[in-house]
Amino acid sequence: MKIRRRAAAALCAVMLLGTCAVHAAAGFSDVADGYWGVPYVEAAAGAGIINGYPDGTFKPENRVSQQESRVMIDRTLYALSRITEMPEFETGEPRPASRELIAGWCADDMGLGLMACSALRYGDAGSVDPALAGKIDALYRCGVMQGDTAGNFNPKDGIKRVEFAAICTRLLALKDERTRGRMVLDVTGTCGDVDPGKGQFRLTDASGTPWLMTPAPEGRVFIDGVESTLEALSAFSGKKIVIGTVLGSDVLLVTTKMQVSKGVAEAMESYDDFSAVRIDGALYVPADGVSLDGI
Repeated sequence: MKIRRRAAAALCAVMLLGTCAVHAAAGFSDVADGYWGVPYVEAAAGAGIINGYPDGTFKPENRVSQQESRVMIDRTLYALSRITEMPEFETGEPRPASRELIAGWCADDMGLGLMACSALRYGDAGSVDPALAGKIDALYRCGVMQGDTAGNFNPKDGIKRVEFAAICTRLLALKDERTRGRMVLDVTGTCGDVDPGKGQFRLTDASGTPWLMTPAPEGRVFIDGVESTLEALSAFSGKKIVIGTVLGSDVLLVTTKMQVSKGVAEAMESYDDFSAVRIDGALYVPADGVSLDGI
């Protein structure tokens, strides 16, 4: 592996990440056996992505900077053979790395597919940068970043070394893109506020779970089979709707007129690159090669 380094400044960046991989096998003095992050620390250190310090510690609760994050992501990409040469280490004053920023970097660098509409169920979804909502949704679908036990994503918070070890370990487990998480978005609920300025609308499902929906800016919205706009959803505020799309499509389907008859196909719609059939108010997208002809 050819790695270009920038003298002392670059060496400092490496030291912040840790340089003593020998401790990964022997264990870290500040990582107890029952600590939740043990498997992630061991996996990331074993892959050479993030290692320990010369004193035998890992410092799992320390926050990582943007520069450190970039190096660890690049090491992960190298381990996955997505890059063949390590980039130069960035120098300068360390800058904080927010969770939403790292989510954006990871989704971009891994080439994760984005839905025509992201669906965030975090309690603090409203504080997520709308431009990064789709990428955060992609990492959630793939099981890479899931939020905290209170149901929040904490987009502006920093990331601890142990959390980054978990992220990189999960990225290493991602294989073929078509197996990376949920392929179909299908949500039924009550339409809430529509914010055309942010390009978002809210939906509350039958369980009372609030969803923040962010259609892709370049995507298309179809309401009851007619191409429309996000703004038009305002007319359905407080009413039950069904939304759906499939990974790889730029079309978001919105259905407001549902006549449910159990076991009977109610409607079939086709939009350029995929077809869907609605049964019992739910949207079904057939697998590749399966035709809906004759339904």
